[in-house]
Amino acid sequence: MGLCIPKSFQVTGCLASEPQLWHQCLTHPSEPILAKLFTNLNSKSINSDVCPLSKSTRLPFSSSTSYSVKPFDLVHYDVWGPVIESFDGYKYFVTFVDDFSRFT
Repeated sequence: MGLCIPKSFQVTGCLASEPQLWHQCLTHPSEPILAKLFTNLNSKSINSDVCPLSKSTRLPFSSSTSYSVKPFDLVHYDVWGPVIESFDGYKYFVTFVDDFSRFT
């Protein structure tokens, strides 16, 4: 099932010449997603050092015997970085996951 983007949301005019900027502002979507926004997208126009780094993997954590019975009983967190500096100067990502609801 493909992603359908209405014509009203497609990028037109002078902004269409800035796919690199849109790639960063839209939190690094994949090339097929950008191609739906930019009908004349040149794949060589996207140069992102963060994308390959964000696809890195690691071994799974060992099984845990602790569990939660209500929200915020147990919260998991992950710190990732340092990475390429963001527009605001940040170099780390932090993710929090509530064990009970799985809300991130």
